[in-house]
Amino acid sequence: MDTVFSILAVLLGIFCFYTGIKGLIKLANAKNYVSCEATVTDIDVTTSVSKGRRYTHYSPIVAYQVQNEHYEEKYDQSSSTCKYQVGDTIDIAYNPAKPADFIIDGDRSIIWNSLLMLAMGCLMFFVVIKIWM
Repeated sequence: MDTVFSILAVLLGIFCFYTGIKGLIKLANAKNYVSCEATVTDIDVTTSVSKGRRYTHYSPIVAYQVQNEHYEEKYDQSSSTCKYQVGDTIDIAYNPAKPADFIIDGDRSIIWNSLLMLAMGCLMFFVVIKIWM
C-alpha cells in the first residue's frame, strides 16, 4: 500500500512542480509581452462540489486585436470572485510570438498559484521521502 501511495504522491508532486515552474516561466517571459486593450466578452463559470460544499470559479473570456487579427481567448487563471463583467475593457499583455497567449496586466494570481503548486510539489516529495525512510 505504501508503494502505491508513494507512486501516486510522486506523480502528483511532479505534476504540481511542473505546473508551478510553467507558471513562473510564463510570468518571466511576460516581460517581453506587448500591451493592448481587450474587452471581456463572457465569463466562464466552473462549479464543483467537494465534501458537500460548492465551489465556483470565474475566468474571463476576452477579445482583442493583434495586427488586424481577432482573438477571443479564455484567461487561464480563475478566481473565486467574479472580478470582471461582460463589456469591461481591461489591459492585457500578449506574447508577440503567440498572440493567443496572454496575461491580464496587474493580475498576481499567476505568482500565487505557481508558488502554491511548487509548494505542493515539494510537500509530495517530502511525504514520499518520509515514507521510504
